[in-house]
Amino acid sequence: MLVVAPASVKYQWKTEIEKFTDLPAQVIDGLLPRRRELYGSPKFYNLSSYELVLKDVRYMHELAPDLIILDEAQRIRNWTTATARTIKQLKSRYAFVLTGTPLENKLEELFSVVEFIDGRRLGPAFRFLDEHRT
Repeated sequence: MLVVAPASVKYQWKTEIEKFTDLPAQVIDGLLPRRRELYGSPKFYNLSSYELVLKDVRYMHELAPDLIILDEAQRIRNWTTATARTIKQLKSRYAFVLTGTPLENKLEELFSVVEFIDGRRLGPAFRFLDEHRT
């Protein structure tokens, strides 16, 4: 499992995982040689940040996670950002997005977040937006 969260809460995720489960968790951080070592020996829970996805997307592909969780998923609501484009390169069988921040009344933002979960669910953006945006 890969959890992508803001850097400030990665260790909070680890603390909560250790409190409620016996499965191993690791926070992926540090310089590239250290991160590569962590990617090379994945744990059940691999905790990373949005900033590291931009740097380490190829190593994250090698993890081949069955599940990806995006915490604070509003970080990908603007599909033109490098963060959104890179995050959407990550593939897994299952995906969850968590956010406590409402989208700002733009259908494009909802589309962008849903696109990470299932890129085909809403169809092509041009058609979806044409049919549902006024």
